[in-house]
Amino acid sequence: RRMRLKYGVIYDPNGYIVTNYHVANETRTSITVVLYDGSQYEAQYIYGDELSDLAVIKIEKTDCDYAVFGDSDHMTYGDLVLAIGNPKGLGLSVTDGIISRPGESVTFDDATMTLLRTSAAINNGNSGGGLFNLKGELIGIVNAKLASSSIDNIGYAIPSTTVVKCINDLKD
Repeated sequence: RRMRLKYGVIYDPNGYIVTNYHVANETRTSITVVLYDGSQYEAQYIYGDELSDLAVIKIEKTDCDYAVFGDSDHMTYGDLVLAIGNPKGLGLSVTDGIISRPGESVTFDDATMTLLRTSAAINNGNSGGGLFNLKGELIGIVNAKLASSSIDNIGYAIPSTTVVKCINDLKD
């Protein structure tokens, strides 16, 4: 299946991108990455893990601007954060919020994960996007939200400590 990457975060100057497994995985035969400047690159799926909902893809571009990982273990209640994504395919978007609950145990589809809960607006298309602290450090990869007519702004991100560990484990 062909797809246009909704969102991911370049974490290495050699074109490595982290996103969600539910966004990019081995079933994707073609992935097109569109950078913020409009340039497009075909990406290759490198590896992923369905249980952690993380995947790594790569574009053939060097000297990429890239995000620096922050330490999600230092995030606490009320810390200000920014979620960057492409909600509903409308283009680059930044929303602000706080850490509502660090280290929350959440179960989706019979898989339990420890996630950062945020009040930043998370919508379809934010999956794989970054959650950043106010220093501009990547402290999470957005992966889910609770949605109903009685719920507003309950979004979740995979903590950066989990992301880094998973990337290193998969690489090894």
